[in-house]
Amino acid sequence: MNPKRIKFLKSQWLNTVDEGRQLELFAADEAGFPLDGIQYPLLTIVAEPDTEALFVEFYTEKGFVQAPASIIQKALIDAVEGVHSESWYESASIWVFNGINSRFSGGVFTCIEIAENWIKKNQLTGVLTKYPLNQGVYDWAIENSSFTPTKDKHASPEFIGGFTSASQIHYHYESGKRE
Repeated sequence: MNPKRIKFLKSQWLNTVDEGRQLELFAADEAGFPLDGIQYPLLTIVAEPDTEALFVEFYTEKGFVQAPASIIQKALIDAVEGVHSESWYESASIWVFNGINSRFSGGVFTCIEIAENWIKKNQLTGVLTKYPLNQGVYDWAIENSSFTPTKDKHASPEFIGGFTSASQIHYHYESGKRE
């Protein structure tokens, strides 16, 4: 199921007798009117009575939940740099071919189709692995929860510099054919 994308939000202050002042955000059209079928707030920002700490309240199938606004704010800041589409991920990675018994890579490619054509044409045996650009595999694996350092040696330059991860997308080839 594809989510409905909303282009506009309308904010509305709500002053209540028993819950203080709240800020509600509604899905809206260009003129600021609520969208058909979405006549309720998407989320409400509320203050905790004792500390004035802000919480973002939204509805789930289990009922209303509140999350600290500071955590959501941090997540949004982190998202600016870290959240990307699949097409960005494809453009932010390369394919590296390592031939059998080779110490160094035999080829680096921007897309798998070009890599596989080259492997097939030359009837190569080895491994084609997808690597992230501008990030070490060690850091990538930790960020993607594929690896958790648990020993002192996991922080050593030798370990980090030689790190690979089985969770990287990779394919094995024998005489130019994918196995």
